[in-house]
Amino acid sequence: MSHPRKVVVIGAGPAGYVCAIRLAQLGQEVTVVEKEFLGGTCLNVGCIPSKAMIAAGSLIDKLGHASAMGITVENVKLDVQQLVEWKAGIVGKLTGGVGGLLKNHGVKVLIGAATIESANTVRVKAQGIDELLKVDDIVIATGSIPIEIPGFDFDEKDVWSSTGGLSPDRIPGHMVVIGGGYIGLELGIMYQKLGSQVTVLEATGGALPGQDRDCVKIIERSLKKRKIKLMTETFAQGYERKGDKLHVRVKTSKGEEIVECDQILSTVGRRPYSAGLGLENAGLKLDERGFLPVDKQMRTSVPNIYAIGDIAGQPMLAH
Repeated sequence: MSHPRKVVVIGAGPAGYVCAIRLAQLGQEVTVVEKEFLGGTCLNVGCIPSKAMIAAGSLIDKLGHASAMGITVENVKLDVQQLVEWKAGIVGKLTGGVGGLLKNHGVKVLIGAATIESANTVRVKAQGIDELLKVDDIVIATGSIPIEIPGFDFDEKDVWSSTGGLSPDRIPGHMVVIGGGYIGLELGIMYQKLGSQVTVLEATGGALPGQDRDCVKIIERSLKKRKIKLMTETFAQGYERKGDKLHVRVKTSKGEEIVECDQILSTVGRRPYSAGLGLENAGLKLDERGFLPVDKQMRTSVPNIYAIGDIAGQPMLAH
């Protein structure tokens, strides 16, 4: 009878934790190493919290249009802190569920930073932890992080990433969203429903670049109906604070101009996360876009090391 293989899964997002559970079901000895939080981007700072806040925004939106049905609702107020706490409660329940699933399947979970020291060793460091794991296989499932563009570093004050945008301390009067892809439009519409005036800056000729244009036209009509301004072929150059306002410098086909706002949300995409992993120690190389090349079985160039999820290439989606 063969012995269980010792497997380390680096990352506990939708790819990593599901992989770990399946490996355990197949009789392997599995350890998951997670740097931040179980459930990954989607569950903690992506799909789930955005849908929760969109639900709140949609409720406010419906109340604002309920007079057509003879329903008048006055003095609707939004407590932003309570909204964020409610959203966090939903996320907390779901992350707890992920932890329970891993525990029930006998998967060991270590919260810390993993570094690959060789094809068969992984070092895990955290507060009070410095452990060297000897393994048969490694699964890399480290996900992705938001892309920063020059002049718009994420300080999560003047410039929010998608992560910061899902834990606001206020609803801005006027928000400029850099990037008209699915992340920017989803959050832009969310903030419009919550009460913000929204301007979207998109470098290409239309919203949702790469998508079917007939479908995009429907979205663009919806943006117009919501009075969300979409500026196409527009490049964000930089910004400066003047008093309590932010002045965003943009370049359009007609020249340069200033867009004044209260908050900037930069959502130009995501890039695979591999910082500090020590890929070179195992002879692994990223491609020109930062992904780990894999075959049809998600195996890298090193036979016992696999890559799954966002780190392995497009599409970078949880579903």
